Amino acid sequence: RDLTDAQMNERLSPFGQEYAMIAPMMNQLTAWSHDGKIKAVIEREDHGEQVISLGAWEAVVSFGGAGRGNKAPLNAEPTGKAMIVKLDENKFMLIGTLCHFTFRPTGSNQGKAWQYLSVKEGKFEKGAFKFLRVLNGDETDWGGPRLGAKPTVLEATLLLR
Repeated sequence: RDLTDAQMNERLSPFGQEYAMIAPMMNQLTAWSHDGKIKAVIEREDHGEQVISLGAWEAVVSFGGAGRGNKAPLNAEPTGKAMIVKLDENKFMLIGTLCHFTFRPTGSNQGKAWQYLSVKEGKFEKGAFKFLRVLNGDETDWGGPRLGAKPTVLEATLLLR
Protein backbone atom coordinates (compact mmCIF):
# COMPACT_ATOMS: atom_id res chain seq x y z
CA ARG A 1 0.00 0.00 0.00
CA ASP A 2 1.25 3.47 -0.87
CA LEU A 3 1.79 6.00 1.90
CA THR A 4 0.67 9.59 1.62
CA ASP A 5 3.27 12.33 2.02
CA ALA A 6 1.88 13.10 5.49
CA GLN A 7 2.15 9.45 6.56
CA MET A 8 5.70 9.22 5.21
CA ASN A 9 6.71 12.43 7.00
CA GLU A 10 5.22 11.11 10.25
CA ARG A 11 7.19 7.86 9.96
CA LEU A 12 10.45 9.61 9.13
CA SER A 13 10.09 12.49 11.61
CA PRO A 14 11.96 10.80 14.49
CA PHE A 15 14.90 10.04 12.21
CA GLY A 16 14.98 13.65 11.01
CA GLN A 17 15.17 14.84 14.63
CA GLU A 18 17.98 12.40 15.37
CA TYR A 19 19.98 13.38 12.29
CA ALA A 20 19.48 17.07 13.10
CA MET A 21 20.80 16.44 16.62
CA ILE A 22 23.93 14.55 15.53
CA ALA A 23 24.75 16.61 12.41
CA PRO A 24 26.79 19.23 14.35
CA MET A 25 28.84 16.46 15.99
CA MET A 26 29.73 14.44 12.88
CA ASN A 27 33.43 15.33 13.03
CA GLN A 28 33.59 14.22 16.68
CA LEU A 29 31.63 11.04 15.93
CA THR A 30 34.05 10.22 13.13
CA ALA A 31 37.06 10.73 15.41
CA TRP A 32 35.47 8.84 18.32
CA SER A 33 34.55 5.99 16.00
CA HIS A 34 38.10 5.83 14.64
CA ASP A 35 39.41 5.68 18.23
CA GLY A 36 36.94 2.91 19.18
CA LYS A 37 35.18 5.09 21.77
CA ILE A 38 31.58 4.56 20.57
CA LYS A 39 29.22 1.77 21.65
CA ALA A 40 25.60 1.68 20.51
CA VAL A 41 22.52 -0.48 20.97
CA ILE A 42 19.01 -0.47 19.58
CA GLU A 43 15.94 -1.84 21.27
CA ARG A 44 15.27 -5.44 20.34
CA GLU A 45 11.90 -7.08 19.82
CA ASP A 46 11.99 -8.54 23.37
CA HIS A 47 12.52 -4.99 24.82
CA GLY A 48 15.21 -6.48 27.11
CA GLU A 49 17.95 -4.45 28.73
CA GLN A 50 21.41 -4.52 27.19
CA VAL A 51 24.81 -4.24 28.85
CA ILE A 52 27.68 -2.28 27.33
CA SER A 53 31.23 -2.89 28.55
CA LEU A 54 33.17 0.35 29.08
CA GLY A 55 36.34 -0.72 30.88
CA ALA A 56 35.98 0.20 34.57
CA TRP A 57 32.21 0.52 34.08
CA GLU A 58 29.30 -1.30 32.52
CA ALA A 59 26.37 0.66 31.22
CA VAL A 60 22.97 -0.98 31.51
CA VAL A 61 20.53 0.34 28.93
CA SER A 62 16.84 -0.41 29.33
CA PHE A 63 14.05 0.78 27.10
CA GLY A 64 10.66 2.29 27.70
CA GLY A 65 8.66 5.46 27.74
CA ALA A 66 8.68 8.21 30.28
CA GLY A 67 8.12 7.35 33.89
CA ARG A 68 9.88 7.06 37.21
CA GLY A 69 11.86 4.07 38.22
CA ASN A 70 13.56 1.35 36.24
CA LYS A 71 10.28 -0.18 35.08
CA ALA A 72 8.73 2.49 32.87
CA PRO A 73 6.08 1.36 30.40
CA LEU A 74 7.53 -0.57 27.47
CA ASN A 75 7.70 1.11 24.10
CA ALA A 76 4.83 0.01 21.86
CA GLU A 77 7.36 -0.70 19.11
CA PRO A 78 11.06 -1.45 19.60
CA THR A 79 12.26 2.04 18.65
CA GLY A 80 14.62 2.95 21.52
CA LYS A 81 18.22 3.78 20.65
CA ALA A 82 21.31 4.49 22.75
CA MET A 83 24.86 5.48 21.99
CA ILE A 84 27.63 5.91 24.55
CA VAL A 85 30.91 7.65 23.87
CA LYS A 86 33.68 6.97 26.39
CA LEU A 87 35.40 10.34 26.79
CA ASP A 88 37.65 9.10 29.59
CA GLU A 89 37.57 6.43 32.31
CA ASN A 90 34.69 8.09 34.24
CA LYS A 91 33.16 10.49 31.70
CA PHE A 92 30.68 9.58 28.99
CA MET A 93 28.52 11.18 26.32
CA LEU A 94 25.05 9.57 26.43
CA ILE A 95 22.93 9.97 23.31
CA GLY A 96 19.55 8.43 22.67
CA THR A 97 15.79 8.20 22.60
CA LEU A 98 13.29 6.18 24.65
CA CYS A 99 15.95 4.63 26.87
CA HIS A 100 17.29 4.61 30.43
CA PHE A 101 20.98 4.58 31.36
CA THR A 102 22.51 3.30 34.55
CA PHE A 103 26.04 2.17 35.36
CA ARG A 104 27.84 -0.29 37.58
CA PRO A 105 31.54 -0.54 38.40
CA THR A 106 33.45 -3.59 37.16
CA GLY A 107 36.62 -5.44 38.08
CA SER A 108 38.02 -4.79 41.56
CA ASN A 109 35.38 -2.07 42.06
CA GLN A 110 32.44 -4.37 41.31
CA GLY A 111 29.66 -3.87 43.86
CA LYS A 112 31.10 -0.62 45.22
CA ALA A 113 28.89 2.41 45.72
CA TRP A 114 28.99 5.08 43.04
CA GLN A 115 27.15 8.23 42.04
CA TYR A 116 26.80 10.73 39.24
CA LEU A 117 29.21 13.59 39.87
CA SER A 118 27.37 15.53 37.17
CA VAL A 119 24.92 14.99 34.33
CA LYS A 120 24.59 17.84 31.85
CA GLU A 121 22.11 18.05 29.03
CA GLY A 122 23.28 19.92 25.98
CA LYS A 123 23.83 20.06 22.28
CA PHE A 124 26.72 20.38 19.90
CA GLU A 125 27.42 23.67 18.18
CA LYS A 126 30.35 24.13 15.83
CA GLY A 127 31.87 20.87 17.05
CA ALA A 128 31.73 21.65 20.76
CA PHE A 129 29.38 20.43 23.49
CA LYS A 130 27.36 23.35 24.87
CA PHE A 131 25.60 22.43 28.07
CA LEU A 132 22.07 23.79 28.48
CA ARG A 133 21.23 22.56 31.97
CA VAL A 134 22.40 20.32 34.77
CA LEU A 135 20.09 17.42 35.60
CA ASN A 136 19.14 17.30 39.26
CA GLY A 137 18.73 14.30 41.56
CA ASP A 138 15.09 13.73 40.60
CA GLU A 139 16.19 13.30 36.99
CA THR A 140 19.00 10.87 37.81
CA ASP A 141 17.22 8.89 40.55
CA TRP A 142 16.65 5.19 39.98
CA GLY A 143 20.18 4.74 38.71
CA GLY A 144 20.27 7.24 35.92
CA PRO A 145 18.61 9.47 33.39
CA ARG A 146 15.68 8.34 31.25
CA LEU A 147 15.49 9.81 27.77
CA GLY A 148 12.14 10.37 26.11
CA ALA A 149 11.09 10.48 22.46
CA LYS A 150 13.07 13.66 21.77
CA PRO A 151 16.70 12.85 20.87
CA THR A 152 18.90 13.94 23.76
CA VAL A 153 22.62 14.41 24.42
CA LEU A 154 23.98 14.16 27.96
CA GLU A 155 27.48 14.39 29.36
CA ALA A 156 27.78 12.23 32.48
CA THR A 157 30.66 12.04 34.93
CA LEU A 158 30.69 9.11 37.40
CA LEU A 159 32.37 8.85 40.80
CA LEU A 160 33.15 5.82 42.96
CA ARG A 161 32.35 6.50 46.62
